[in-house]
Amino acid sequence: MLLFLLACDFSAATTVKESRTDSGTVSTDDSDSRPASDDSDSPVESQPPDPEDVDDDGDGSTEHQGDCNDNDPSIHPGVEDQCDEVDEDCDGDIDEDGGIDDYEPNDVNAHDFGSLETDKERTVTAILQNDADVDRYQFTIVDDLLDFFTVTTTLSNIPSGANWRFSLVRLRSDGNAPLGEVSSETGGQTITLTMSDDVLQEDGGDYELVVESLGGADCSRSYLLSVSQ
Repeated sequence: MLLFLLACDFSAATTVKESRTDSGTVSTDDSDSRPASDDSDSPVESQPPDPEDVDDDGDGSTEHQGDCNDNDPSIHPGVEDQCDEVDEDCDGDIDEDGGIDDYEPNDVNAHDFGSLETDKERTVTAILQNDADVDRYQFTIVDDLLDFFTVTTTLSNIPSGANWRFSLVRLRSDGNAPLGEVSSETGGQTITLTMSDDVLQEDGGDYELVVESLGGADCSRSYLLSVSQ
């Protein structure tokens, strides 16, 4: 009797299911077993981040966001460019924010001097930040019937070794004088342009002086511009 009970307890500890297939064979299924290849509980291996998506210098910008030097926190998009021959804001232009003068921005819209009839002389100290910078100054000439005048414009203190272009342009005529460039010169050190009153022509109108660099702009050096009638 004791042997029979032991035999019953041993068989109850193991659950074996039998199923009969259509061919008559018998298969067993151990419900406690798991396929050896099942690794559903294993953690998914993460991929390392793209180095260009990592902000190495902690300035808030990555290389994918336009940081052109991710080893220097003072260089990244949005920072002000300094006068140091370094592109701090990573926009491809160097020193465009360095050496700002009182007449900027006048790259497109000229700084207006007003009429030379009111004040016959103007003197300007300004800066070309880089070779892409253009400075423009506008003034008005009044040409009365009996006026005989000469307008002299001088650009001086051009950096040594630089080649600049200095132009006088007529924007508006009180008569039939042709619009466009009146005179221009290129060179260094000092450039002077003059325009004399033409007795056969109405020379009154609006004029513009254009200062631009063909090479050798220096944001640390100021030039001197004078206009007199």
